[in-house]
Amino acid sequence: MDPHRKLTDAEADEALRALFADHGTVNATAGLDARIMARITAGHVTPAPVRGLIPRGAWIGIGVGALVLTSVLFLIPDASSASTGPLFAMPSALLDLLASKWLLMAVASGGLLLLFHSYLTRTRAAQLV
Repeated sequence: MDPHRKLTDAEADEALRALFADHGTVNATAGLDARIMARITAGHVTPAPVRGLIPRGAWIGIGVGALVLTSVLFLIPDASSASTGPLFAMPSALLDLLASKWLLMAVASGGLLLLFHSYLTRTRAAQLV
């Protein structure tokens, strides 16, 4: 009901019942459903394109950051390895990092977030169609 009247729920229900009792029932004119359906089909709007939750620039930044981190880890020589080792020798710290439970959890969390992102994007696309 109207908020300025400050009615309780019971008073608002009673006022609504009185309104319906005063005006009774009204029958729809013949062909009203056909006119409504004609308006719905004539006013069909094409859905807007679905934008992802994570912008394209953020994906590019994540990819560049991962590429830089990987290249830095492979190109920096390991202090424990000989200086005559190959250019792309795997540092021992990287091996320790790859065997870490924290990296596994980070990769699993990232994968779950990507799955959730794709689910939400597809759900929004299905709702707009």
